[in-house]
Amino acid sequence: MGKLRNCEFIMDIEWIDDITGENQYFEILFTTKDNKRYKFLFDGVCGLRYSIANGYPYEFNQARTQLPKDDDTVNSSTYLVEDSDYVKSFEKQAVGKCPIGEIKDYIITDMGRSGTVVEVLTTSKPVLVRM
Repeated sequence: MGKLRNCEFIMDIEWIDDITGENQYFEILFTTKDNKRYKFLFDGVCGLRYSIANGYPYEFNQARTQLPKDDDTVNSSTYLVEDSDYVKSFEKQAVGKCPIGEIKDYIITDMGRSGTVVEVLTTSKPVLVRM
């Protein structure tokens, strides 16, 4: 799995409402616990996977439970994965189709409510938009 770290957005997501996109561009629409609506815009997407209702791999849950209790990451629903196994796996399959050295692995989750986890491999920083 790698090591989970805060990404540049510290969010407390209650519900992931929608995931849409195609051909390297995706949007994740969500509602925070204080009932505000936002969306993440991802461009340069090389890979995307998600699961609903706690069906996500055991490795993510293990990495999340091993975070220090005094770490801000514990209170966030957005992560950047360092030394990502997903990126390493993708590198073996990409065969020159994506600038490998630029790929970042982001995880967005509403684990507190529905158990949705979205993992995005991208070559661009996400953009956060308030709805």
